[in-house]
Amino acid sequence: MPDEAVFVAGAAPLSLVAEELLTNPIEHLEDPTVAVSLTAEDGEAVLRVADDGPGITHDSRAPLRYASETPTEHGQGVGLWLVRWTVDAAGGTVAYEDAPGGGARVVARFPAVDPAERDDADAAE
Repeated sequence: MPDEAVFVAGAAPLSLVAEELLTNPIEHLEDPTVAVSLTAEDGEAVLRVADDGPGITHDSRAPLRYASETPTEHGQGVGLWLVRWTVDAAGGTVAYEDAPGGGARVVARFPAVDPAERDDADAAE
């Protein structure tokens, strides 16, 4: 966790992405190891989630890269799409990678907002 508070626009996007990325390995892997970090970097809140599962298949990763699916190239579920759409809607970015030693790593970046300029009803710490 960052030493100081980092504010992002909207509590829902950050919490929804964190919940999806944390529950996915727990639901789909037997006895998973999940590493999570939240840092403040270059004006962004950066959420990293890595697990020791089989990783994200090429078939599931390709449509996320191009933000589209076809009948022959599509993902296996809606969880990663939900993460992608949510991060995009918050003005951030998301990357799906192989974790060192195997497994999946997802890095979601959310633009930080100045707490003096934020809307209290729509900001999260």
